[in-house]
Amino acid sequence: MRILFDSTFSATSGKKSGIERVVRSLQKAALGLQTIESLNSVAVPQVDVEPVFIHDGKIYKLGKEAEKEFLKVSEIQADCMRIAPPGYSLCATVFCKVVRSRQVQRWLLPSPGHLGIFKSIYKRKSAFAFRQAAARSTQVQIDDSDILWLPDAYWATADVWPAIILAKHEGACVATLVYDLIPLQDGSTGEIDIERNRHFYHYLDTVVRCSDVILTISETIREQLNKLIDSKWPGPFVCREIHAIPLGAEINHVSGPVRTAFTDFFGNDGSAPPYVCIGTFEPRKNQEFVLDTFEELWKKSSGLRLCMIGRVGWQCEKIVDRLRHHPELGHRLLVCHTATDAEVNFSYRNCRALVTASKSEGFGLPIVEALWHGRPVLASDIPVHREVGKTECHYFPLGEPDGLCQAVSDLEQRLSSGENVETRPARPTEWSDSWAICRAELIQAFVRKRDHNQQVATKP
Repeated sequence: MRILFDSTFSATSGKKSGIERVVRSLQKAALGLQTIESLNSVAVPQVDVEPVFIHDGKIYKLGKEAEKEFLKVSEIQADCMRIAPPGYSLCATVFCKVVRSRQVQRWLLPSPGHLGIFKSIYKRKSAFAFRQAAARSTQVQIDDSDILWLPDAYWATADVWPAIILAKHEGACVATLVYDLIPLQDGSTGEIDIERNRHFYHYLDTVVRCSDVILTISETIREQLNKLIDSKWPGPFVCREIHAIPLGAEINHVSGPVRTAFTDFFGNDGSAPPYVCIGTFEPRKNQEFVLDTFEELWKKSSGLRLCMIGRVGWQCEKIVDRLRHHPELGHRLLVCHTATDAEVNFSYRNCRALVTASKSEGFGLPIVEALWHGRPVLASDIPVHREVGKTECHYFPLGEPDGLCQAVSDLEQRLSSGENVETRPARPTEWSDSWAICRAELIQAFVRKRDHNQQVATKP
């Protein structure tokens, strides 16, 4: 039995957040845990994990040569300004200062993780990398002993589906990971993009029709997906095997240099550690709410500080410009759009508490990461945060900043009284745990499909 672990999207992505982190962490755990003896007393053969990628309707083994080709492309997206001609950055900077347009600046001087004017170059080099990788890789021959595991961003890679459908026809058990249903939530999160939402619905339609099992990253999303399938796909020919798996959180192994801007702001200068808000800047992450709250708190307390970490996402020009020109920037406010893994890890270890005010999430990794480090968490009161944080977090309502103001004030009182506010789950979920649960679900789905096919074949 093989689990064909696909990472077609993440292989060429230079981003380090969200889906890419999950795919890479699960794959690393999977390759470190290759065997299984039994499952619920059902004997199964050894399970081999084979990393793969999809190109031009075919599935290929993801070997060292392919990884080298994809790394060249991912480095462009990680910081595309590195491939700019000599003098380009200076000329573009001068032009942007004259024009004073945020949109023009994002296009000509894209931040890490974005492509701007270099998007066409990225696409050409990505297409070339896939051709080269395919030419240097072994094509996978699919049969009914295979599980095709699809944990990546397939709404952004629609050309993979012909190969997936063919694999299903060859007898493979197709398993897909669904992260959230945010694009279908009617703009309630502040993110409205009709074209993107249409693409996402088409992707989800394909998922429920092609998958033998669907996994989600939380029970909240599993329940939402079940309801959506009942309302949108009531027929019998769609996947109704839906199960939730937990995500891992350990990042203690991350090390590396940390800029003095972080070390100074986090207490080297003798001041109190800051609160941190970690996540991509976009409407549903609700960073404006956090900033509104701390502006109110700063009127009452001079000692509170805030560090906001996250790459620049979409529809966030207002908050990004507001932070760039904030009078507290460099004093009681630190903003970083380019934090390394080591700097994020440093921030978790040394912060006063994590603040997350998201309107909607698929899981909420910052919560479990902060809890892993024993830090207090102040989280918006939404269902998935309650599921992930359980009783370990302090929850505040969204709307007016009063709830978060009170939560911060309560925590400050507890700290000033000498109370130990550190909190940590008795046994934090590691990525190896997450993969073990995921693998068990995949194998159970495989066994169910195999048994069903045998029953159908033996019917008179």
